[in-house]
Amino acid sequence: MSVPYSPLPPNLPSLPLSSTLSLIDTPSAILNLSALKRNLLVMREWSTSSGGVAIRPHYKTHKCPYIAELQLRKKPTGDCDFEGGGATGICVQTLDELSSLCASIVSGWGKTWSPTNHGIVDIFLTNSITTPRKASRFLEIVLAAENKAYVSFAVDDVENLEMVKSVISSSPSPTLKVGVFVEVNVGQDRAGVTPKTQDGMGTILTLARSSPGPHTVYRGLHCYHGLLQHVGGYEDRRREV
Repeated sequence: MSVPYSPLPPNLPSLPLSSTLSLIDTPSAILNLSALKRNLLVMREWSTSSGGVAIRPHYKTHKCPYIAELQLRKKPTGDCDFEGGGATGICVQTLDELSSLCASIVSGWGKTWSPTNHGIVDIFLTNSITTPRKASRFLEIVLAAENKAYVSFAVDDVENLEMVKSVISSSPSPTLKVGVFVEVNVGQDRAGVTPKTQDGMGTILTLARSSPGPHTVYRGLHCYHGLLQHVGGYEDRRREV
């Protein structure tokens, strides 16, 4: 089930924490908005000062459309003077997360969405779409958000790619475009094509060359190694990979 975005109500009463906690049902996310916005600005400034490193946060860390909107916005809006985290896009892990986020974007994110404030939201499903049923649901979701979101998915198998492309080819919208990232296994051995063999490199090249179609666009390679994300230094990471 998709839950549309609901902006925070204006003029929230300022009450002692002890008197408000009893009013909050569980489970609930309790945010220190000042700290959240400060952290988002730190990341935005780091991105700018690091030679334009693009930031694409993961929706699964909070599953909250309100936080996603703050991460993605580019400038203040009428209902919020926060200039935004400036992220270039956002990741989702499941079709449920994609559905929730797209429904919120389509609803207008509390009427704050606009091409100027957010641009077309770049969403990356960092997972393979494994069955025709899931592919059909994926198509339904991206069609509903076509004019406000540009959605991509990951793939590491040629037959799987052809199945998804076949389903997407039934799109009633001639202008629909869906992105394709080829996932490469860089050592975590969880998913992706292993490039260490000639067959592996051949599969990566085949996937890249097969990705373009009437409704699909090849966008590049996707690599992830969670165990190394806190290893600081290019040479150290390269050695570990």
